[in-house]
Amino acid sequence: MEHLTIRDVTRLFEYVRDLYELRDHDGFKQQAVKGIADLVTADLYTYNEISTTKQLVTGYAIWPTEFPLLKDAPEIVGRYQHQHPIILHYLTRGVGNVTKISDFMTYREFRRTDLHNEFYRPMGIPYGIGSGISFMQDCLIGVGLHRSGKDYSERDRRMLSELQPHMLQAYKNSQAVTRLHQETAAYLGALDTLDAAIACLSPQLTIQWMTPSAERVLTAYGLIARRRIDRLCRSLIEWVRAQEALLSSPAEALRPPRPCSIPSATGTLMIRLLRHGSLRLLLLEDHRAAPSLAALAALGLSPRETEILGWVAQGKTNPEIGIILGISPRTAQKHLERIYIKLGVENRHAAITMAMDAMRQERNGKNYD
Repeated sequence: MEHLTIRDVTRLFEYVRDLYELRDHDGFKQQAVKGIADLVTADLYTYNEISTTKQLVTGYAIWPTEFPLLKDAPEIVGRYQHQHPIILHYLTRGVGNVTKISDFMTYREFRRTDLHNEFYRPMGIPYGIGSGISFMQDCLIGVGLHRSGKDYSERDRRMLSELQPHMLQAYKNSQAVTRLHQETAAYLGALDTLDAAIACLSPQLTIQWMTPSAERVLTAYGLIARRRIDRLCRSLIEWVRAQEALLSSPAEALRPPRPCSIPSATGTLMIRLLRHGSLRLLLLEDHRAAPSLAALAALGLSPRETEILGWVAQGKTNPEIGIILGISPRTAQKHLERIYIKLGVENRHAAITMAMDAMRQERNGKNYD
């Protein structure tokens, strides 16, 4: 087998190290082909996911991204996959090695195929080498390099062969990360459906993630820094640190931590801190007083719109408003859209702010009298 130089080994090491960086599936696809450009010379590098039953390339990435790929390239490759010697080899013998087109036929023979005439010849890249990554069910996954001029050398084959097991492991890692992202998104979606207001803090007490309900509450009470949505205001950070000290101090172990209570003109916000290892969660409970419909009616809304804005100001979701008022969530949304137009705002947050301001002004006026 072709020996590699110290320079080759160094480049391989750098590529493999970068390949194992935490990435989801889409990130892996692009980095896989982009990084190989530093190892083996080619005009086009492709990552391909080929469905053998659909006869279609269902997923791919290319490098360089500006390469003038044929518009219907996925359909052409899928349609003529049975004419591609490398694809046929992986489908029948497995994906454990790196192969060139010339391993199976001469380029004079390859030029007679429909695949060459409709795909490779128009792009001027007849020489190909492939590295299989996985073949499961009906999906063949691999990386292909394509160029003009001359065929690939045994040094090129050796470079790609050294990468093959790492590509497989990095692919599996990316699949796991993608599943984690999907599960996290589903978890957050479920929390939002339940209208749970939860914020997760990093060890540095920045906001790692929060549910939409938590963002609404923290924004309404002015507890997020003005210029950084991932930072709490100083007073809330100091409270969290005090709670951390309380929970960590043996001398104070018998004192139960109390929630932070923040009053406002429209209600009271209760904040509780939960810990699990290095994880910090803020649970937010917004106990708002019943809105004054008279104050909201002064905004120029109809009785129904006033009623709906009142429930929105209390943090109710469209499905909840629908249950309360006996209407569909879609009808509640239609009313909200008309409310936005009348108030001159663009979203729910801005409408809530105006509602709270109207109720605050009414209370101040009554106190003044």
